[in-house]
Amino acid sequence: MGVGTSSPQGRSTGRMVERDASYVPRKHKQSTSDDLIINNRSLSPGDITRRLQELKSDVVRHFGVDYCYLSPTAVHSNLGAIGNAILDEVLHVLKANPQMESIRMRGPFPRHRDDLVDILEAMDQHEKLREIAVGAFYWAQLFVSFDQVWIDTVKNNQYTLERLSLDCFDLSNINTSMEHLCQALRQATNLTFLCFRNCHVTDEGFLKLVRLLIEGQDDGTTLSKLKTLHLACNTSLTTQSLVAVGLLVKQPHIALESIDLIGNKTCFEKPTETQLGQFLQALRVNTSLRRLSLVSCGIVDEIVKQLFEALKKNKTLRRLELDYNELTRETGMNHLVQSLPHLSLQYLGMCGLRSLESPQRIGGAQTVEVTSSWRCDGSFNTLARLRTAVSQNNHLISFHLDCSCCQRHCSSFLLRNEIRHTIETQLEPLSGTPSLHTHWMAKCPGKKESTCSNSEKRPPQQAQDFAEQRRLHTSTIYLFLLRNAHGFHPIHP
Repeated sequence: MGVGTSSPQGRSTGRMVERDASYVPRKHKQSTSDDLIINNRSLSPGDITRRLQELKSDVVRHFGVDYCYLSPTAVHSNLGAIGNAILDEVLHVLKANPQMESIRMRGPFPRHRDDLVDILEAMDQHEKLREIAVGAFYWAQLFVSFDQVWIDTVKNNQYTLERLSLDCFDLSNINTSMEHLCQALRQATNLTFLCFRNCHVTDEGFLKLVRLLIEGQDDGTTLSKLKTLHLACNTSLTTQSLVAVGLLVKQPHIALESIDLIGNKTCFEKPTETQLGQFLQALRVNTSLRRLSLVSCGIVDEIVKQLFEALKKNKTLRRLELDYNELTRETGMNHLVQSLPHLSLQYLGMCGLRSLESPQRIGGAQTVEVTSSWRCDGSFNTLARLRTAVSQNNHLISFHLDCSCCQRHCSSFLLRNEIRHTIETQLEPLSGTPSLHTHWMAKCPGKKESTCSNSEKRPPQQAQDFAEQRRLHTSTIYLFLLRNAHGFHPIHP
């Protein structure tokens, strides 16, 4: 499986390059009659035209050619010619449907700058786009800068555009690409999702983007509705970017709900106390952020200890992803156990914990520190401490570890929290009864130290039966809620 690479001078050189097999494409919603979406498959000349003819609607509102690869045929064997023929079909669809609402093209097109210019020029009549996702995942695309031609495209859709996603662009030049990007974003008044994945964003460029966000939020014109910011795999960012993230997060009038820093290991590579302190202080006072992804960011035990301390003050963050960092069982897990009862998180991911082993001698006097993926040793002390910490947390619903043993022993407490969350968010608003969960799950053992009134006290056996009955009713209600959430309907004879 491969795609044709390209050169800046021509359309395609016909050279084969393997696609990144580790990348998992985003799942799309079910296609409707006005969707022309081709995902993760081979493309040959005529495929897009054939799919267009099979549509039940004459209008294409959602168009996508995502993660596809060029496939030689008996008639067309040159990848360059195949790519040019398919690109002509793509341009025809774009020009014939100016009323499109979403365009997703991330492989094999655009192959280079010429393709990108052709695609944007074919979109010059589009004024109702809600989503634009453009990019490719091979080396030729890394040299495509964000040209001025983008400005008119964003401006034409400034009142409808909600999602802008750029993959593998070159935004390293602050005076050209980043300047053009900021000019384009100044036209986007309804943007809620902004993604720059593997776009070579630098510290200076990111700071410029943050200042644009702050200015736009102040005057309520530019990016005032932005909720999600993705900056995954921008390895040009350093520890200075932590200051910019802190500056963005601590603004009380900015309502960002999700920040993604996946794969940016240089952001947390020996930060100074000032840089890390400003980032953590912003997390303490933030009241809008609900998801923070720090997967594979090179975070060490000492940093995660300070992070957990800061999040004890944050009551709005619901999802924290710390998978595949430099955290160890010996220290990192200990910090988690100590902080978990005080966190308000509903989802916590800590897969990829490591276990330090004794140094090994290689050759002569050299020694190396060997690490391995952590698995629970099954000792009672380890499980007891983790169970105690999870049992004292009333918010955690999903807790991801590599160890199935630990997850199995904590599953009952996670289910308890899920039932409680469901009752508090779905039943109480319908019934108008506050603290319904506390009343429903209250214990009435019939003893003198019970907090129940005299009328509620029962003999031990009756109290046990009553408690079991309450648990049964709670589980039944929860199952009905799950059925309704998934759209299940009873079968009538």
